[in-house]
Amino acid sequence: MEENGKPVVLRLVKPPEGIAETMATLACPTPREIDEHLEALGVRGQAEARAAVSTLAFRHTRRLHQEFVHSVPRSSLPGRSALLLTGPAGCGKTLLVELLCREVLEIPAVVVDVPSLAACATVDHVIGKVLSQLLDAAGGNKARASMGVVCLDGLEKVACPVSEEAAAKASPDWVLRNWRVQRALHTLLTADSVRFHHESGHDRGSESVWFPFLRNTFIACGDIEGKKAAFLPELLGAFQRKVELAPLGRTEFEAILGDLVQRLRREIEPGFTVAPSREELDGIVRAALEGGEGARTLRAEVEYLVESVVHPQEEGGNR
Repeated sequence: MEENGKPVVLRLVKPPEGIAETMATLACPTPREIDEHLEALGVRGQAEARAAVSTLAFRHTRRLHQEFVHSVPRSSLPGRSALLLTGPAGCGKTLLVELLCREVLEIPAVVVDVPSLAACATVDHVIGKVLSQLLDAAGGNKARASMGVVCLDGLEKVACPVSEEAAAKASPDWVLRNWRVQRALHTLLTADSVRFHHESGHDRGSESVWFPFLRNTFIACGDIEGKKAAFLPELLGAFQRKVELAPLGRTEFEAILGDLVQRLRREIEPGFTVAPSREELDGIVRAALEGGEGARTLRAEVEYLVESVVHPQEEGGNR
């Protein structure tokens, strides 16, 4: 990274005040408790991924507890964690991290849309956009943001072409932008601190901020199987744990569908009756199995079910 044409030395920064007070009141559930919470929220199947995410969340909060509540020296604790979840579309990667961030963690957490970062003009701009989102999620409190979790979703969208044929068809600018994002993500995963321009979502303008993120934990999601050569080796190597999620099967789809129907009933009953037949339910599951989009197809079919209940079409109408 450079500033005014000169390299910026990434240096350790004393953690902002306020972390110890925050950590003293922060819950630290066990991995099994986190896993059970995720399952209760609707995550089905993917036992290995649930275990990895639950363990990562536990270790993250436990490290913070040890350092700031029990005064264990930071240098004697393991470094921060980085987890990579791979697998096909609709297997539950994004849902898993979204529920972890939104419903489980009591610390700032943000899900970053990786493809949107390709619009950034520089590596610094990419880093600034990610950290600005984290800082905004913490209400502008750098102490809280410095112990947060960053989830990077859609990693496969910044893959770069590796074959001569694919490279010849790709726009040079597009390739450059994707490499730029990959280098920025590598910096986030490996550096201890960085200066960035905080572009606030709260209309406070842009300000230069030194941010220590050696305590932040990272989770990335993407369908990158078969595309690993399209990523910087050092970026993929920065993830200590990698879990490949398998496509969901009939059992998982039936469980997810049951959850969705129950939620639908709570939304529109009384007034409308949600009572799909066994044949209709089987058809929805079959569409999910054959559609190639996994749980996304399932949810799309349930949306049509909602329409057919609350606003039925005349006989012979088009779907």
